[in-house]
Amino acid sequence: MKKSKSFIAGIAALLVGISFMLTACPPDGDGSPVVSTTEFVSTNDGWVKFKTNDPENFDYSFWRYYQHEGDTYELEVKKISGASNTGYGMIFCADNNSGEYYLVMITTTGYYRVAKRNSTEQTTIDTENTDPANDNGWTESDTIEKGYNKVNKIKVVKTDDTFILSFNDEETDTWTDSSYNHPYIGPYVAINNEQNEDFPDTPVEVYFK
Repeated sequence: MKKSKSFIAGIAALLVGISFMLTACPPDGDGSPVVSTTEFVSTNDGWVKFKTNDPENFDYSFWRYYQHEGDTYELEVKKISGASNTGYGMIFCADNNSGEYYLVMITTTGYYRVAKRNSTEQTTIDTENTDPANDNGWTESDTIEKGYNKVNKIKVVKTDDTFILSFNDEETDTWTDSSYNHPYIGPYVAINNEQNEDFPDTPVEVYFK
């Protein structure tokens, strides 16, 4: 598992006022929620679970690497609770040594962002649908199922240096980039700041498969 400071600048301002789902964590002996983090643990029904309500994780992102073969990358994702305007999704063409990867993130409000990370920083990739007037890199799409506990299938097909992105088997966007072709894929979760998350009462809880 890797952890780093999240890229969430701009999306909070874009979606100010959107409410969050409130899902209480079990209380401890004095009635307050137990602070804990579950990092990408398999569940009995085939999902991989990430959950945290720990304030130490504000403004951080988490991801995990899995070996992958082929040029088609896909992952199903669903968010149960946490800031609605904060991304979760899939890394791919990733390297578990250098930390390089491509990334597709979505939000429960129907936005997505395509990015890549070198060994030190994450930057937005300009895609066919990127709005030049929107400097935060987020694009709205009606191919994304909006809301909490909604399953979205993220799929990327790579042909040479061209990538085709689909949500729920509907082609949505494309871009060209030749930076990475590493053999790892994995889940990704970003945690917002203390103004946008409601820790410890409401955790960030996301599932992948």
